[in-house]
Amino acid sequence: SCSDATDNSQVVGGFAHPIGDGAGWSTYRGEAQHAHGSTDWIRPAGTPIFALAAAAGVNISYSASVQWCVSIKHSDSLGSSYCHIDKPLVAKGDQVKAGQKLAVIAPATPFIQVDHLHFTITKNPRDFFDYSSYFKTAKFLSDHGITPGPCYRPGDPCAFAQ
Repeated sequence: SCSDATDNSQVVGGFAHPIGDGAGWSTYRGEAQHAHGSTDWIRPAGTPIFALAAAAGVNISYSASVQWCVSIKHSDSLGSSYCHIDKPLVAKGDQVKAGQKLAVIAPATPFIQVDHLHFTITKNPRDFFDYSSYFKTAKFLSDHGITPGPCYRPGDPCAFAQ
């Protein structure tokens, strides 16, 4: 099954796609129309999630509304985070390699109504909640040789990927 996958062999130039194929992403914006700042990949619970790039620092957090999150500091100017996940396979302080399996997508909850990965790439890995520091995920992946895949919903503001 998908959740049995180990590492993602699709590593290009030191970067790997966090889902593997990238199909079905969305640039969902919240009810208050605040910038979402991240990309959501709509996938079934149990879908494996992979590290964007190698790193020497991992942080793990949990909250009832977000579920598990893995945050990775790849360098002083690049970080990534993976939220709404189940069963983190890495621990705080672990080293990771590009394409290493980190976890699987968690089942939806009353707070998270659709199974998906909430994925963020940030320019400032010291503050993952500074929306002004986010990269445009699809453009970042494309610029690094990774195909982000098509937009999940035609009505989404897919200019995010431009």
